[in-house]
Amino acid sequence: MQLLCIWQRNPDAIIVIMLTSSQVALPKIAQERMNRLEARTAKIGVIGLGYVGLPLSLLLSEAGFKVTGFDIDTKKVTDLEAGQSYIFRIPAEEIQSARRLGFKATVDFAGLSDQDAIILCVPTPLTEHREPDLSFVEKTAEAAAPWLR
Repeated sequence: MQLLCIWQRNPDAIIVIMLTSSQVALPKIAQERMNRLEARTAKIGVIGLGYVGLPLSLLLSEAGFKVTGFDIDTKKVTDLEAGQSYIFRIPAEEIQSARRLGFKATVDFAGLSDQDAIILCVPTPLTEHREPDLSFVEKTAEAAAPWLR
């Protein structure tokens, strides 16, 4: 079973609807993207290169996808582009291996328009009422919105 995210933008929100692709007639562009995902030729953008986003990017790269990591922290991007790791449990050799496979990192969100799929990996800390603070998700979605196609 495959899942498909359909983004529907309106002035107030971005809505994500999950459907099984085997039960839905997909538009041609969506089917082409699904085919690239299945063939592992898809370009995947990962927004947020912290303790979740960076390991996920490395795994996707190792699985054969062309991965671009997006982050607002220029130091992280500079380190990754130089083949260095800023996470203790991830050795520099893993970064360098992913770089050889095509992984790249950038602070330029304009590159999102070239991606077949985009994954958000941003913090959702708990508020004082122990509810997730979604402000990072909201701000990231707003920053990414102009580049989505």
